[in-house]
Amino acid sequence: KAETYYQHLYDVAVTQNPSVYSGVNEGADFNVTAIDSLVNKGTGKNYGVELTVERFYSKGYYYLITGSLFESKYKGSDGIERNTAFNSKYTLNVLGGKEFQMGPKNVLSVNSKGVLAGGKRYIPIDEAKSLLSGQPEYINTEAYKNKYDDYFRLDFKIAFTRNGKHITQQWAVDVQNITNRENVFIEIFDPYTRTVKTNYQMGLFIVPMYRITF
Repeated sequence: KAETYYQHLYDVAVTQNPSVYSGVNEGADFNVTAIDSLVNKGTGKNYGVELTVERFYSKGYYYLITGSLFESKYKGSDGIERNTAFNSKYTLNVLGGKEFQMGPKNVLSVNSKGVLAGGKRYIPIDEAKSLLSGQPEYINTEAYKNKYDDYFRLDFKIAFTRNGKHITQQWAVDVQNITNRENVFIEIFDPYTRTVKTNYQMGLFIVPMYRITF
């Protein structure tokens, strides 16, 4: 399946005075922006193409591949068109699984999932000004021009299921981020060390599981 799309945004919340702020970027940093006196004069647009290849579960296996190429732009109250915080340009998702029947009651299953996406965009920290003020100061003229490194994650799960007359039991091991990739979460200014630090997302994480279903 292939599809294209175009979305035009209008009446987006922006500041009264010229700035890079726009409501379209809310939620990108997992914090609440304390900005008031907004007006509905901002605009934005999203467009791209998506491709999906899917095999529904049959003969013991399945897979799904989805890819997207896109652009995401906005204009704040300064009237300059910029990338939104979410304009990573592309994303690719691949998942699949296989089941092996081991007798009339037992099933061994393996599943894997991978994600590759363009890096998150950000507003760079002005380290010199931050050192003077003791708090993070941003270079707003460079808002969302640059991206962090691309995001990559690969998960793998193996499970053994035994179907009983009254209950079903499953033993499994879920290995998340199997390559131990250090994906960037965010850059911050640390007032204690007075340096710009990079925080990373979770690395390799192994989750053993036992499930009983009545």
